[in-house]
Amino acid sequence: MMRCLARISSIVEYGREAFKNGDMDEIANLRNETQDLYDGLRKTANKLHTQYRVPVQQKSFFSEISDHVFSIRLHAHWQRTYGLVLAIAMFFNRILCSLTLVVDHSNTLRLEATYFAKEIIAVAKDAVIFDP
Repeated sequence: MMRCLARISSIVEYGREAFKNGDMDEIANLRNETQDLYDGLRKTANKLHTQYRVPVQQKSFFSEISDHVFSIRLHAHWQRTYGLVLAIAMFFNRILCSLTLVVDHSNTLRLEATYFAKEIIAVAKDAVIFDP
């Protein structure tokens, strides 16, 4: 996830240069690289969605933290991590959309972006209970 985040600036910079120079091969290469990273992010998001949406009573590893408190903290961790991967996936979705020249594929990306936005809003609503 963090590796993907670190790649955003270079992908955008190379994309800008490729479009400026009209280098369609470079655009295709960037699109393929971005697609691979995006696919990995979507898989990670699916795994984290399961971790986040299926709360599990976890036994605490620490004697000073009760099992209940530990489970709440673990749930909050999955919630933050899922929200972060959704935000990063949204960035990659938009970058991929800008590198996509086929309209049909671009429509799929728009639908996925809508899904990510709705999920981010749902996570934010659920996170209100953790506000100080």
